Amino acid sequence: MNKLKELRSRYGLKQKDVAEKLGTTQQTIARWETGQTAIPVAQLKDLAALFSCSVDELLGFELHPTERTGAAFGRADHQHPFGTLRVGFNFGSRAYPIDEQQRDYVVEKLRPGFDLDGHKGWLQFGTLDNRLVFLNPAYLADVALVSDDKEQMPYWASPQTYQNLTRGVPVRQLGPIVIEEREQVIRSLFDKDGNDEVTSEEEERAEMAMNQATVFYPDGRTSAHFLTDETTTDFNNLSMNVDDVGRNAFIAVGEEGSDLHFINLSAVAAIEVPLEKYLEYLDHD
Repeated sequence: MNKLKELRSRYGLKQKDVAEKLGTTQQTIARWETGQTAIPVAQLKDLAALFSCSVDELLGFELHPTERTGAAFGRADHQHPFGTLRVGFNFGSRAYPIDEQQRDYVVEKLRPGFDLDGHKGWLQFGTLDNRLVFLNPAYLADVALVSDDKEQMPYWASPQTYQNLTRGVPVRQLGPIVIEEREQVIRSLFDKDGNDEVTSEEEERAEMAMNQATVFYPDGRTSAHFLTDETTTDFNNLSMNVDDVGRNAFIAVGEEGSDLHFINLSAVAAIEVPLEKYLEYLDHD
C-alpha cells in the first residue's frame, strides 16, 4: 500500500487540496490512496515533489541505506529550512540554502570554544539545492548564517526535481508541479527572471550541471568535471575523512577513459558535488 494518505495527513492537506495542485479530481486522489487505481508515473513524480520525498518512499518501499545516511538528501530536511549560508573568499562569495540541522552542524564546527588553535580539517555540508560542499578553511574570509525571516533564501526545489534533471527525464513524462520546479531551477542556475522562458540550450546545460562537480581555486578559476565511479569514490573518501585532510593530499576529480585529472586539495578553495548524482553512484556500490 502506498503512503499517499499518510503523507497528505502529515502535511495537513485534504484530498481536494492535493487534487487542485495536481490538476485532477478529489475522487481520483481517493482511488489512489485506497489502491483502487494505480498512480500514473508523472503524478508519482509530482506527489514526490509535493511531499519532498522519493517515489520509493511514496510507494512504501524500504530505502537503500545510503539514501538515509548519505551526505545528500538523506540528511537535508526540506520540511525545516533554515536560511542562507554565505561564504566569502578573496575572489568572491557563494550562497547556499540549508536546513536547520546543517546550520547547527556548521555552527558547531566553526565555534572555537576554548580552543583558538584554528579549525581542524575541511568544512563539509549538504545544501537544499542539490550540492555537497567542501570548503578549505585556509581560503575562507568569512561565513554568515542568515535565517530566511531576514533574507530570502536562494531558490531550491524538491529532491524529485533534481533527480529528474540529473537523469535527463523528458518533460513530457513530468507533471505540472515538477515541470514548474524544473523551470525555476534552470532560471536560478542562469540568473534569469521568474517569467523568462527557458530555452532548450539552457535545459541541456542544466542537465549537464547536475552531473558535474565544480572546483573553485583561490585565484577565482573554476573547473567542472563529470562524476564517475572513480571520482565519486574519491569524493566519498574526502567526505569520510574531512577532518583529517593532509597537506598536499590529492584526489581524482576527472576521468575520461584511462585519463585522470587530480587536484591538490591544499591548492583548492572549495568543491561542489551534485548530490543526486553522488548518491546514485554510491547506491551502485
